Amino acid sequence: MLSAAYREKLAVDISRNAYEASTLNDLAGILPLFDKLFDTSLSILYQCNDRGDPIGVGGASEVHRIYLERYFVSDPMRDAIQRLNRKILQAARNPEWHVSLKLPLYLDHAKHHGIDDYALVKLTEAIPFNRGMVGLLLARSRKCAGFDEQDWILMARLLPPLEALVRRSARVEKLLAGHAAMEGMVDLDPRPKIAFDVHGSLLWASDRAEKLIGLRLGARRQVPQALAQAANRLGALAGKEATSGVPLPLVTFPGAKAESIRAELRLARTRSGEAFVLAELEIPDISPQLAEVAARYRLTATETQVLDLLAQGCSDQKIGRRLFVSLATVRTHVGRILSKLGVHSRVQAVLVSYGVRSEAG
Repeated sequence: MLSAAYREKLAVDISRNAYEASTLNDLAGILPLFDKLFDTSLSILYQCNDRGDPIGVGGASEVHRIYLERYFVSDPMRDAIQRLNRKILQAARNPEWHVSLKLPLYLDHAKHHGIDDYALVKLTEAIPFNRGMVGLLLARSRKCAGFDEQDWILMARLLPPLEALVRRSARVEKLLAGHAAMEGMVDLDPRPKIAFDVHGSLLWASDRAEKLIGLRLGARRQVPQALAQAANRLGALAGKEATSGVPLPLVTFPGAKAESIRAELRLARTRSGEAFVLAELEIPDISPQLAEVAARYRLTATETQVLDLLAQGCSDQKIGRRLFVSLATVRTHVGRILSKLGVHSRVQAVLVSYGVRSEAG
């Protein structure tokens, strides 16, 4: 069994690679790290085509090809996965999987390849087996214990950088449809951008970014503290000695006109290989996933904001500063959120905000 420290190091390595990656093929290249972290017999990264067929992008491609050709249409789990539409789903927790254990799908295929249980991690908002849906399947054999609460928490922690990578990959594909090379990608993508060194110091900002956040103060350029701190946390991943902490890719802060601005951060490198942090700015909406959770559990607008900030890793003090309320008020909101979601901890509340509800939740 892996030590907690080594598992944390692997999670950090995955996060670092995800923040530096640009395409799904890049993500496919780090699947061996997932295999180590989750002690899997095999892993498969796939993306659904226009017909909804899950086409393998990386991992055990031959195993997946045989499954797609012979068993996908009749797989009992197919309808269950689509109906439940969860961010993280464990096969063994569903009756349809136990039906599968008696079919050729398992007896002639899955069992032979050490697939006695699997976790399916959905990396897009698309409904499973609809066009554009991207999924990561992590399989375990009988010799390994089933996925536990710690596995679920690790998967949920890795979701934000992985989802950010998938969104980035979709933008890259769209941009490359009309361009032959990655050269000039920063200029091609029209979103306002700010570049930082790995310590969170400003290197460069586009004109649109300067206007959006009111970057110029007289002759000086002043970066919002929350954004600089987020860049510093992410920049720490660029050092190979980093062994703990999976920073979130998103940070929200007030703009020049007091509206909320969201920055999605990633790691990038110059032609000489020097690492820097690139922040891409936008005026955010609540994610469809969080909006669905808020509606389902009847969260107020403020409670939804608090849950969103909890999911970003904010402390009570930071939430209070962001929303301009007292610490006691923040804790009251958190208590009401836990009660409405029917969970007992903030970690479980964050899992629910990602669309994940474990058995212990």
